Amino acid sequence: MFQTMARLYMVNVMFIKPSENSTEPLLFSYDPLLPGKCRNNKPFQINLMKCHPDKCFKDMYPEKLRNLHKCPFVVSTLEQPPFMYLRTGVNGTLQASGADGDVINALSEILNGTLIIRTPEDGEWGYFENNNWTG
Repeated sequence: MFQTMARLYMVNVMFIKPSENSTEPLLFSYDPLLPGKCRNNKPFQINLMKCHPDKCFKDMYPEKLRNLHKCPFVVSTLEQPPFMYLRTGVNGTLQASGADGDVINALSEILNGTLIIRTPEDGEWGYFENNNWTG
């Protein structure tokens, strides 16, 4: 089940399972990103026993995407001066600057992600066709 949730990018998932040895249910979730692992679907159990309700409920839905652990942060864009300028960096990757480019760079840095900039193959913004956005 957690493989499917990870594939669909469903981050806040709780799986409740009846316990065989207790009247208390078992509760499981997963972290989509871990240090050194950009795709994770391994569940962990949440212990609700001996826990103050306010803390337990808050801990059930932590901010799981606050740290991307250097995983790819993919942005699709086009050059649109003065908001977005694109240039090829020394390692061959696209780098962004300009007002929007600066925001993307800051967001990637704050989230601890590895920024990957992609441009549409046809150089156009795209359109919606066959349940898919082409841009």
